[in-house]
Amino acid sequence: MKKKFEYMMRYFKSLDCGELEFRIDIDEKTIEYQDFSCKNRNIKELPSTVQEIFDEVCELYIDELYRLGPGSASRDVSSYFYVDIVIDTKNETLIFKDIDFTEYGTESTGTYYEFENEQKGGIMYDNFIKIREFLSKEKVKQIELTYNGGGDSGYIDNTYTTDKGKTGVVPEFLEDIAYYLLKEFGGWEINEGSQGNIFINKDAIEVQHEWNTEESYTNDANITVTKDSFDE
Repeated sequence: MKKKFEYMMRYFKSLDCGELEFRIDIDEKTIEYQDFSCKNRNIKELPSTVQEIFDEVCELYIDELYRLGPGSASRDVSSYFYVDIVIDTKNETLIFKDIDFTEYGTESTGTYYEFENEQKGGIMYDNFIKIREFLSKEKVKQIELTYNGGGDSGYIDNTYTTDKGKTGVVPEFLEDIAYYLLKEFGGWEINEGSQGNIFINKDAIEVQHEWNTEESYTNDANITVTKDSFDE
């Protein structure tokens, strides 16, 4: 590997760039895409031999890069992460500089509506009357609705679950109530989206809402590779 690294560096020196900057996209532990820039020359791709050596060097460090990047996260992360690389031809070094990745999480919130607190003639008061009639007709104490939103689209699941574990088709008036309640969480159906549960009984409605979150992180790697990094 030492001789291969020296060969690769000789090629990069011949480009007369001084420093070359690379960004590689990694999916899990596989290099998916590579982009690089050279100040003095417009190069679209590397010679196959140089490309193979470059890939081999990167693959030798993928586990460590993952550990310093997505592997350092406390929550779920994207399968893709990105690594910025600098080739310093003067010092004959390859430097893994920064690792970019996205971490996913949730933030919980909710609302609670009690029948006795609603004013007569109000939207929710009238809906509680309908809810009591519906629960009485179905002979259940509570039903649970679920919903999901994301990517500019959101929906209420078309089935509900009762406190006895049975299921049924959500009537239109309950779906309308659910969408009305979700106005409290403006944007629940866009970007990263959200999801949650709506619990309905004869006295109250509780919405347990979870926002999906995406946070982008850049971690310093600063791993310097030279020919002496390899035994032979």
